[in-house]
Amino acid sequence: KQEAAQVLGLAATFDEIFPRSLLVEMSRQEQIQPADKVLDELLAQRFLLSGDDGASLWLSPTLRAYVYERQSPTDCHRRHRLVATYYEAQTEPLLAARHWQRAAQDARAVRVLLPTVNELILEWQSKELIEFFQQLEPKRLVNGQWFAVQRVLSDLCQRNGQHEEALAACRQAIQATADAAQQASIYRRMGKLYESRNQLHALRYYQHAVERFPASDPELAELLKDRGWLYF
Repeated sequence: KQEAAQVLGLAATFDEIFPRSLLVEMSRQEQIQPADKVLDELLAQRFLLSGDDGASLWLSPTLRAYVYERQSPTDCHRRHRLVATYYEAQTEPLLAARHWQRAAQDARAVRVLLPTVNELILEWQSKELIEFFQQLEPKRLVNGQWFAVQRVLSDLCQRNGQHEEALAACRQAIQATADAAQQASIYRRMGKLYESRNQLHALRYYQHAVERFPASDPELAELLKDRGWLYF
């Protein structure tokens, strides 16, 4: 049935549990009538599963992948934009950012997510944040966003015990900026990463940072203290 296939196409926009009310609204916007009846038929046939007394829906990953591949990119991007706008209004920054990203609007995804990173870390979502930042397309970012993303990614990976990934993010950050102070801050991070692993490398990166920090930068004093302890 065409209407049922269309509703499943909308449901494939989500790879998480999602509100029934949102799917109904999306169905109405695409002029699928009667949306509630079609949805009930899909639930009765177990194409979709429900929870929270019917308020939440879920599509199995296997079926989602099958259906999603058969949607046009234009339709997918439009639907992801709608869903991202919904989650942004619901103060769900990680979900909103994921859908902005899938709508090929990585810059908007970063604008939504970056200000909330510290809060999300406290909610034990470091792994999800790392995966999100690693999947961004740098060509779609603007105004120094790639540098900011890599700096945050290096900190997240370090916190998560992913030493090599943290260093890789630092190297990307250095390549993403010509600002000496920004480069100095990243070289200091690299020195910290090497302190317990290779002290000669750590000292070398600290020296790169010292050469780039402005004399008035407060971080320079902290760096000289770090380097002094390392020499000691």
